[in-house]
Amino acid sequence: MKFFGRKISKAAIAVIFLPFLAGCATPHIIAPTSEELSAAGKFKKTVAVVGISDEGSQIENIAVITTSKVEGALMSQFNVVDRRRITEIMSERALKAQANGQDLKEIGTLLGADYIVTGTVNSSLTGPEVNNYQNDYKDSFYGSIWEETTAGSDLSLQFLNVDTGMLDYASDIKGIAVKRGPETTYSDRKAFDQALREKQITTAVQKIAGNFMHMTGWDSALIAESLDIAAGNYRNEFRKRFAQEGEIMEKISYNEVMINLGSAYGIVPGDSLAVFDCGPAVKDPKTGITTVPKNKQYTLKVTKVTSGLSCIAKGSEKLIASLRVGDKVYTK
Repeated sequence: MKFFGRKISKAAIAVIFLPFLAGCATPHIIAPTSEELSAAGKFKKTVAVVGISDEGSQIENIAVITTSKVEGALMSQFNVVDRRRITEIMSERALKAQANGQDLKEIGTLLGADYIVTGTVNSSLTGPEVNNYQNDYKDSFYGSIWEETTAGSDLSLQFLNVDTGMLDYASDIKGIAVKRGPETTYSDRKAFDQALREKQITTAVQKIAGNFMHMTGWDSALIAESLDIAAGNYRNEFRKRFAQEGEIMEKISYNEVMINLGSAYGIVPGDSLAVFDCGPAVKDPKTGITTVPKNKQYTLKVTKVTSGLSCIAKGSEKLIASLRVGDKVYTK
């Protein structure tokens, strides 16, 4: 396998990237019990990440780590089908991740999934690029020189509804991470100019020779960070697009309520939850579907996660006074 024009084994790539699979740490909360996870799972949709393609990506064989990060982003909102089960089903049926919609629908049915997730990832690494800052003020001079390397991961995901065979969601999100190297400062203009020229020439020669394009822990951490950023942005998208519903269980104080959404649903302190001022139910004569108009949205802020199935959320005194036990609450 080639990486930046150099041959690197898949095993080497695995060794480089495995330390970064865990992603960013979340705030300390009450972890859900297996019983709570099982109970919460009954109210979540099930997804199967069937194929993330890295064809055309500057960073080859990046699909494995990307799939792991996508699954991590999905876990708070969905039940995620085990990848070994997906591989087993696809192998038995001789199906491919790049199959047509009908085949993907078949895969989803066999896996008991509500959605099949497919996508593409294109990760790249540019740099190091020489940057500088200069400030001339009267008779004094200040300058600094440093190098920056930038990693970018363009992640595109599509959700196929297994029941309808239609795309329910598709989006493209990019994560960019920048690593800034050591900075050298100068108070002499001539010394600064000479150092800048030498640095630019050295970097240009290295680029031509291709010597700086080698895989290091420094580079791989940056690529993993860009993937974390993209996956994190998707996590926020999922919360909005596939909102989870809870309800108010108890009024704790004049400005706090207990809600039946906890760590088993991916809730963490600082999360925002939505409640709505709703109008009377209306039946659509065209479809026969009854809907409840949501006239205005209010926000509750999670202050504490008390269990896998509950949290405490805070709101204004006026808002809390208007709420009742049983009112619906949604992730946002």
